[in-house]
Amino acid sequence: MVVRRRSVALALVALQSVWLGVHAITSAGDRSTALLVAGGVLLAKAVVVPVGLALVVLRTREAQRMTSERHPFARLTLALAIALPVAALVPRFGLVAPGVERPAVGLVALGIATAMARRAAIFQVLGFLVAENGLYLAALSAPAGCRPSSSSGWCSTSS
Repeated sequence: MVVRRRSVALALVALQSVWLGVHAITSAGDRSTALLVAGGVLLAKAVVVPVGLALVVLRTREAQRMTSERHPFARLTLALAIALPVAALVPRFGLVAPGVERPAVGLVALGIATAMARRAAIFQVLGFLVAENGLYLAALSAPAGCRPSSSSGWCSTSS
């Protein structure tokens, strides 16, 4: 929210994606190969998307520093005023890892707030990537899912 340099913002979002990918791979263990695949996809996303966006930034170099419609402290205050209450009001909704709901929803709210508060298109894209990373965090902590019923092939609610 407060970063002015597009390259620094790209690096921060890439680091966030790398962290999620490493988290998925280390959590895979004996749970599922799906987490291993998800971790690989997240790591690829952490490299491919920032590199593509960095190429866009290089092609659209501006002669002067990006100006913003709001002061960085005002943007940070706006983001915190949106993300913190949303995260605090989230009830537990059944993720495997306890306490993941609030950070995941907080990331989604922070990403949307970033996309709304920033004028430059690259920062709006990065805001949506932060929101997407919040969804990934929730998905990585979701229960294993349903087991298909042998008779119908649909998910059964009984264990």
